[in-house]
Amino acid sequence: MKINEEYNLSLYLLLPLLSSDETSAETYLEGYSHALINAFSYDINKPYLDNHVHLVFDNSMYREKDVPTIVKSSFLDHISHYRISGVFVKSYAMRLSEEYQLSIKLILDNKVSELPYAVKIKIFKFWDLNASSNLFKILFENEPLKSDISKEILIEEDYIDLDAELITTNFSLRNDW
Repeated sequence: MKINEEYNLSLYLLLPLLSSDETSAETYLEGYSHALINAFSYDINKPYLDNHVHLVFDNSMYREKDVPTIVKSSFLDHISHYRISGVFVKSYAMRLSEEYQLSIKLILDNKVSELPYAVKIKIFKFWDLNASSNLFKILFENEPLKSDISKEILIEEDYIDLDAELITTNFSLRNDW
């Protein structure tokens, strides 16, 4: 998978924890990587889902479709639709398994260097990167993080209830005028 410089640390560090052990990013996102916008550890619109990872996809190209590997996941708790900066997006709220609760706490506290070695390997294999990558340096060489992951929050935007705003109206002239 091509690494996008606009992706945040939440995506790089938390998304792999949602996948099975030998799954790569390409397999997990199953052809939808082009629509992936980012991942967030918090959604300001839904504080009751704070203990989730929020995967956000550009929804404008496939309005009625979901990412199959995500909707089949036992970790999916909630799907939300938003309009952010004029773009329709779909947010999947994914619950992390119990085995990664300590890891997510360490990540959110910016203590990536304290992650268990097995978790570091899982993250690195998921992205299929090489030893010269920035992620490798963060995971294994204890390079300081350039951002505070706990501040990577899905911003407050327009919530779309039942896609009501997508209904189009025909404004043609009525014949009875």
